[in-house]
Amino acid sequence: MTKPEWDTQFYGIAGKYAFGEFTIDATPADPEVTFRLIQDTGEVVHELKLTRSQLTHPGSPI
Repeated sequence: MTKPEWDTQFYGIAGKYAFGEFTIDATPADPEVTFRLIQDTGEVVHELKLTRSQLTHPGSPI
C-alpha cells in the first residue's frame, strides 16, 4: 500500500507512473481475469490472476 489510510488498495507504488490492465479469458470452463500493474517503462510490476469461481460467492448461481 502506498498510504495506510487506503485500506481498500491491494497493491500500489509511490513516486512512479503506472497504469492498470485487465485481460479476460472466457474460454476456460472457469473463466479468468488477469490484472497487471504496468510502469510507464513497460515493466509489469504486479500481476494477479483470478478465476470466476474465486470472484463468485459460493451460494450464488452462475
